[in-house]
Amino acid sequence: MENKTNNGRRSGFLTSPHGLAGALLLVLGLVLVAPQAWACLCKCYWSYECASDEYCNYSGCTHQTVNGKLKDGLCKKRASVEPTTQEPAAQALDLWLRAFEDAGANGGGEPNAELLAELQGLGLSDQLHADIREVALAILGQTVGYTSFPDAMHNNPGFFSAPLFVVIAEPLPCEDYPTEIDNGVIAPLDDTLLGVTARVRQAVVGELRTPGMGILEAKLAGIEEDYPNFLTTGNCELPSLRSERSPFTQGIQCLTSELQRMVHSVLANPPAPRALPVRHIDLAP
Repeated sequence: MENKTNNGRRSGFLTSPHGLAGALLLVLGLVLVAPQAWACLCKCYWSYECASDEYCNYSGCTHQTVNGKLKDGLCKKRASVEPTTQEPAAQALDLWLRAFEDAGANGGGEPNAELLAELQGLGLSDQLHADIREVALAILGQTVGYTSFPDAMHNNPGFFSAPLFVVIAEPLPCEDYPTEIDNGVIAPLDDTLLGVTARVRQAVVGELRTPGMGILEAKLAGIEEDYPNFLTTGNCELPSLRSERSPFTQGIQCLTSELQRMVHSVLANPPAPRALPVRHIDLAP
């Protein structure tokens, strides 16, 4: 679950609530402008800083800088998808992403409810459904960026407003989430972003259905040529406004690495990661 605060590359939108539920909670005073406090420190910024079967997710931690390098996420692994559930899990991921694409193609808003209703027929356990939803939202935010962009650390705009949540006064333990009240909303998407999100959906669904066969890399390889106006965002924005160098030389290379880790994190038996940085992180001179 992508629980956001007002800080960092994946800011939430407590100051810009969306949907009827968000408006009602603001009226009731349950959604606060102040960010949630967390009892643990963040450990990563890029997924390659995590174990090979994890990805770096902004998920309930306090940002810190270690040796001049920002950490704003926790390494996460769910491992709920067994070989026998790969197909329905892939279908669920496809439905989640298509629901947001449909909304983006039709003026923006909440994900298409009719498509999400089809999830009920897949026979997923509650835990598996929650895990697929979580990684779907992470994939969407990684691909189109968050609507808090641009900010002090990002030039490129974003188009996904992450789920609102109820902020409580006391610090929460690591990965102990506040109550989310919706699934987030997508801004209107132009032809470039609709094309890219469709390509990404095909890539991640194919990777989940048949992991380790190079499907994700093959699907994403032509994005720069086919969609030359597409800009990667967040930790994949290049050139970066951060003081430290990115370990990636191309935005699509970074996007491929991050998305591959997200998909593999839900697999009980993930293959070894293939999309890796080409250089170590060093502080820029």
